[in-house]
Amino acid sequence: MNNLNIALLSIVCFLLFNSQAIAGQSDLLVNKLVEKNIISQPEAEALLAQSEAPQGLDSLPQWAQDIKLKGDLRFRYQREEKDTTTAGLTTNTKRERARFRLRLGLEAKVAQGWTVKTGLASGSTDSRSTNQTYQDNFSSKPIQLDYAYAIYDPEENIKVLAGKIENKKTLWMASNLLWDSDINPEGLVAQIQCNENKFWLNTGYFILDEISAGADPTMFFLQPGFMLSDNDISVKGSFNCYAVNSVQGLEYTNIVSGSNSNTLTGSPASFAYDYDCWGISTEIGKQNFISNRLDYGAVFFDYINNPDPSSENEGYLIGIKFGVPKVDNPGDWQAVINYRKLAKDAWLDFLPNSTFLAGQTDARGYEYILQYAVAKNVSMAISYYNAETIKALTKEDEDFLLVDFLLKF
Repeated sequence: MNNLNIALLSIVCFLLFNSQAIAGQSDLLVNKLVEKNIISQPEAEALLAQSEAPQGLDSLPQWAQDIKLKGDLRFRYQREEKDTTTAGLTTNTKRERARFRLRLGLEAKVAQGWTVKTGLASGSTDSRSTNQTYQDNFSSKPIQLDYAYAIYDPEENIKVLAGKIENKKTLWMASNLLWDSDINPEGLVAQIQCNENKFWLNTGYFILDEISAGADPTMFFLQPGFMLSDNDISVKGSFNCYAVNSVQGLEYTNIVSGSNSNTLTGSPASFAYDYDCWGISTEIGKQNFISNRLDYGAVFFDYINNPDPSSENEGYLIGIKFGVPKVDNPGDWQAVINYRKLAKDAWLDFLPNSTFLAGQTDARGYEYILQYAVAKNVSMAISYYNAETIKALTKEDEDFLLVDFLLKF
């Protein structure tokens, strides 16, 4: 076969597999190659058959076609001002930062009833933050594995999740009093819904740490709940039970991203109490909250109690929100106001919202949030926190301002 024939054959192959618009002309060229004895009739038929096979995404396995990608990019201005009083002497510190957060997520349905989800996020090993600060002379910023888990749903109302699981997929909370939204627990979760999702049960087993010499701290939780609605009114609630194992007596140096606000004892400093806690969560909402003025309004409440210590063992948050239930469409807005009080030993100090007085227990104060959708998938938010310690010997009083600009894709 001479060079001209090779060139002609290459052109025909390119036309066959890369352009449906001129498929008829490709057939004519193949027939011409047969006439010139450049290829045989069986070879021509094989070429034409291959050209009719599915190309592009249609040729991929079904699980690959079902892959979904998502993500968001958030820009943030952050301002903190804190008064710290020790032995009657008060010092004032101020700090301003420009920050960002990037998250990328992937979902793949690998087989009937089986799904894998994984995600990457900016940030560090701090489980309560995916923020990165613009600093260090244009340095590159790290990306961490944010979550990676499998979902098995053999029935419509049953799910089993295993791995490093997205926080919002594990259990329901009315607020961020106990769980920072960036925390993605590691372990196993089972969920059951019944009666058209009016009643549900979440239960799970989380691994808090791996101790090379000693018992591993773990958490078991059980959360029965309900969701009822009648006309414009909806009521959602749950009873929350936590059994925390091998934390009492655990050296605090094992804790990553802790706030150092629980009661510690001994040397080296270790947790003084157990944290087998119980609590309740509820939210009552109403559509057409104020006719022709407010689309939605709700009150919400979280409560937690730790029976082990005899004092400083309770926490609660109560709040209201109004505007729309979820800020999605251009012009949507929502306002939130809440007050919280979380006593020193009511809850583990490495889990609460890190924006509120650095995620400490022994904290109380107010949170104000206003969100507004600029366009579809584009929104802004202004958040303000006024928080203070309750009984700490070193008194802290902090004002915290966040201005966020969020783009989803």
